[in-house]
Amino acid sequence: MSIQFQKVLKLGGISILTLMFVSGCKTVSLNNYCDLYEPVYSRDTDRQELRDNINRNNAVYLELCIKDDE
Repeated sequence: MSIQFQKVLKLGGISILTLMFVSGCKTVSLNNYCDLYEPVYSRDTDRQELRDNINRNNAVYLELCIKDDE
């Protein structure tokens, strides 16, 4: 293995490790989710799978972000 190839390989490895470290797991607080998410509405022409996904996401929004006064 040539020295030039070893340097490129080492630099590539360091770059990948740096990107992995910088973009690590992040948590989203409840307040941020509620501020960012907007409910989505389906249309009659949407596939059933898409409508099911929309309903699931909206159910999470309703559960976490909409406060009942009851």
